[in-house]
Amino acid sequence: MKAPPIPEEFNTIVEFLVPDIQYLYPNVEDLFDTRLQEMTTAQRNIVKNYLDELLSGKYQEEDLRVMWRASEARLLPFWGDEGSCAEFLKIMRSRVAASLV
Repeated sequence: MKAPPIPEEFNTIVEFLVPDIQYLYPNVEDLFDTRLQEMTTAQRNIVKNYLDELLSGKYQEEDLRVMWRASEARLLPFWGDEGSCAEFLKIMRSRVAASLV
């Protein structure tokens, strides 16, 4: 099943996932937290709802990988058969949820 269109708010976060980003942020959670601080509650809710949909169980790993490659991110949370886009999106969703508390 094809993933839903990528909202601009999602790309606002992942566009910073570029080569050498590890020199600016010690871990991806810090990157997410920094990007989320710059967003309104409404924007964060859009991202959370999008992630909830992606992680609802309707989409296979390959569907999530296709979506990720179509996003503004320039780093992959997977390589070939290695890694998991779903697991990376779960980390992102947990940071978004924490920012809404």
